[in-house]
Amino acid sequence: FELSNAFNSDDFSSNTTETLVDGTTYQVVLFAKDVNGNIGISVL
Repeated sequence: FELSNAFNSDDFSSNTTETLVDGTTYQVVLFAKDVNGNIGISVL
């Protein structure tokens, strides 16, 4: 799946739901940068 659009928001965070070809849905959550400049990404 494509994550590039999720990184365009001003606060550098996004919450999107994607649908796989077999109909399975999953949620991708991108968190803002932490103090070390790392970006947290979790797939729920």
